[in-house]
Amino acid sequence: MHFVCGYILERWAEVVLTRERTIQVENTALRLLIEKNETSLPVDPKRLAESDGFAVAFRDFSGDESSHTGKLIPDERIILVDINLNEQRTRFVVAHELGHVRLGHSGDKDRDTSQIDVMQELEAELFARALLMPKPYLLRAVSIYQAKDRDYTAFTSLKEYISYVFNVTQEKARIRLEECGFARVD
Repeated sequence: MHFVCGYILERWAEVVLTRERTIQVENTALRLLIEKNETSLPVDPKRLAESDGFAVAFRDFSGDESSHTGKLIPDERIILVDINLNEQRTRFVVAHELGHVRLGHSGDKDRDTSQIDVMQELEAELFARALLMPKPYLLRAVSIYQAKDRDYTAFTSLKEYISYVFNVTQEKARIRLEECGFARVD
C-alpha cells in the first residue's frame, strides 16, 4: 500500500460518508462545543483537547517516513503535532486528532481494514472542519460578509474572509463552505 499523509490512496475513491454519518459527525463536533461552552471564535482545539484530558505536545516529524503531521497516542492521552506546521495547520491537526477520540475510532493499526481507516480519516477531517467552523457560526459569518454595508475592500473573497474569521487555511474554508451548501467557492 502507498501512504501519503496517512491516507490510503487505493481505496480513497471508493469511500464516501453517507449523509446520515455526515450529520452524526457534525453533531458530535457541535455537542463538544456545547458541552465545553465554547462560544468564542476562533475555536481553540488545544483547550478543548486539554479539557478532555489530552496533552498537546510537539515533535519534529520531518524525518518520519510516514508523513505524519499529527499522531494520537490514546493510552498516554497525548496528541502529538508536527512542530514545523503553521498555526492554522496546527489547529486543524489538533481538531482532527480530537475527532478520532470523540468519534471513538480505534487506534489498532494491526488490522487489515484499509477502507475503515480511510473512513475514519474522512470522518476526522469532517469533524475538524465542523469543530473549527461550526455551521451556525459559518452561516452567520457568510451573512455578514454578504451584507451590503460591509467593507468590500477588506477581503477579496468569501473563502479569504472565512479563513480569517475561523483561523483556518483558505482550502479548509473552501471545503467547509461547499459542505454547507455554498456553490463552488474559489
